[in-house]
Amino acid sequence: MKKLFLILLMVVLVVALVSGGCAKPAPAPPTPAPPTPAPPTPGPEQPRYGGTLKIISVISGQGTIGWPPDMNPFSADVIFPCIDRYVNIDYKGNILPELATAWKIAEDGKSVTLTLRQGVKFHDGTDFNAEAAKWNLDYWMKAHQGGTETWTSVEVLDPYTVRINLTEYKSSVLSGLSEDYCGPVSPTAFEQHDLKWMKMNPVGTGPFKLVSIEPGVGWKYVRNDDWWGGKPYLDAIEWTVVPDENTQTMMIEKGDADMIVLHGASSTMSAQLRDKGFTLMSFLSGGDVHCMMPDSNNPDSPWAKKEVRLAADYALDKKAIALLGNGLWEPIWQIAAKWEDVYNSARERPYDPGKAKQLLADAGYPNGFETTVYVDQTTSTDLATAIQANFKDVGINAKVEVIATPLMFQKAMQGWQNSLLNAPFQQYPNFVQGLEKYFSKTSIFFTSILRAPELQEMIDNGLRARTVEEQNVLSNKAVEYIYEEALVIPVVELCYGGCGVKASYVHDDGYGIKNPSTWTPAKCWLSK
Repeated sequence: MKKLFLILLMVVLVVALVSGGCAKPAPAPPTPAPPTPAPPTPGPEQPRYGGTLKIISVISGQGTIGWPPDMNPFSADVIFPCIDRYVNIDYKGNILPELATAWKIAEDGKSVTLTLRQGVKFHDGTDFNAEAAKWNLDYWMKAHQGGTETWTSVEVLDPYTVRINLTEYKSSVLSGLSEDYCGPVSPTAFEQHDLKWMKMNPVGTGPFKLVSIEPGVGWKYVRNDDWWGGKPYLDAIEWTVVPDENTQTMMIEKGDADMIVLHGASSTMSAQLRDKGFTLMSFLSGGDVHCMMPDSNNPDSPWAKKEVRLAADYALDKKAIALLGNGLWEPIWQIAAKWEDVYNSARERPYDPGKAKQLLADAGYPNGFETTVYVDQTTSTDLATAIQANFKDVGINAKVEVIATPLMFQKAMQGWQNSLLNAPFQQYPNFVQGLEKYFSKTSIFFTSILRAPELQEMIDNGLRARTVEEQNVLSNKAVEYIYEEALVIPVVELCYGGCGVKASYVHDDGYGIKNPSTWTPAKCWLSK
């Protein structure tokens, strides 16, 4: 019996072992599916080659575009594709290389030496070298262009080095070489043709070549594949004169134009196109400050009295006037735009007609007086009307006289009697250069503005400064003085109005408040 029990026990153990060894393992947990990768975030669109940039503008094309000594600021838009400059300048006032790769200011301030870029050719194949640079700089000096006031001569030191000799150093020597319309043209082309031909044929070293021009109608450029700066992206640029604002709007909305460039685009048109998805562009000089410039240098003029100028400032409801700009204007009480390093937000006067009347009475005009406000034809009618109405409220009866742009330039140089000139204070990257242009005793512009000896000293000291930081400190003092004396009466900062718009597919054109001295046709590209 015991034996049988042991046998049965062994059978049970064997069955248990066999059953355990044959048992199926517990199923492993399912392997999770790999996560679906997120779609890649698209990076910035890369520049592409090809296409024609179509620009429309009210610029008539009359005047000089190929001979730098005779050019004016309105030439800048037109000549930048064709003519390079010796140096460039950023919106902070720093000098940047272009046709000159380096420069050295003599310790005694008696000269500036330029090292020129090698391997550059004019559009006609002529080499750009020291001889060509001197030939151009000599003409620039003879024309008494901005920044040349202290030049005495230009010397060739070697094939790619020139020295500009000076009576004294001013920062406007270098910033003057970055002017919109300061760039070398081919001496060979001048010798083969004549001055009349050169004035309408810019034979420069730029990224595009002018192939046709019809004044009052338009211009056409083609890419310069041999440009020293590399191959430009665009194949061509077409510039067409379209004086009518409604036609401009229709063309850019239909895609018949890519860009509207000054001069005369109203704030209303700009705002409407902005609201339809177009991009606003500021003027080349950035956010200009629109000012009333009084005949303060004439002792017989009411505007010679500080109390009268202050009265005019208090009389203007600048915040209300700025609203007329459809979001494109800002009220301002100083000549420095808000993006300038020398701007100070504490410089502000409240709208106070009562105080304006009291100041007029203190100045001997309790019943006010009559005056004229000269307004450029491209200036907003709303702006002029609002100024006129504010003046009338305090007793200043101002007749608004709209004049053509050439006549406005003439008045700026020859003066205006017992009146105000409505004009923008251009914002220079080298701010003291703008001060020199408007307020210096040597300036040929805005000759009816009071030339104050105290201000002249500030300007001279600023011009002698060799660093941007020093220039800004001294320029700030000058801006403060102009504000306290109300030498000019700022009204609004034209941040965008009166400049232009572009389609969203136009890239890297360079227009904008942070690039005030130039546009960049070589970098521009289209994404359509």
